Amino acid sequence: MESRLRAAFCVLGDVLPGWQELLTAPRALGRLPGSLLAAMLSSESHKERVMQSVSQLCYCEPVIRSSEVAMSTTTIRLPDELKARVARAAKDAGTTAHGFIVDAIAEKIEAHERRTAFHAEAQQRWAAIEGGDNTLSWADVRQYMQQLADGENPAPPVASAVER
Repeated sequence: MESRLRAAFCVLGDVLPGWQELLTAPRALGRLPGSLLAAMLSSESHKERVMQSVSQLCYCEPVIRSSEVAMSTTTIRLPDELKARVARAAKDAGTTAHGFIVDAIAEKIEAHERRTAFHAEAQQRWAAIEGGDNTLSWADVRQYMQQLADGENPAPPVASAVER
């Protein structure tokens, strides 16, 4: 299937300039009617160009790099109530239940990765503080911020090593 799609898009690239715009929307490939390509290729004016393109298919760089085309299948079992909620939310979002679930998983992974990076940075900073780096005390920062809020022009607090 993938080689057929690759070949079709190589031909399509020669016959219909700007075809890449068809793939800019999520899952556009799945919505592309098969009759569209057939209609374009049946036109007399394009037959010669198509024949030239077909001879070059063996040398065509893979065009389709989207994970939406080449992906593995994972089965998840959802309770009926959750499945209904997903269907409603997907409809409200203007997408399919599959697309909604994929987006939700991607968002959850991104949140996890951000949280993991945040904790790693916090551990590095704490190690630096324990190693003797200078810091600002919360009391000094709070006093400084309060003075700024009151319209004063205070000197910024001075960082110092943590007292042990």
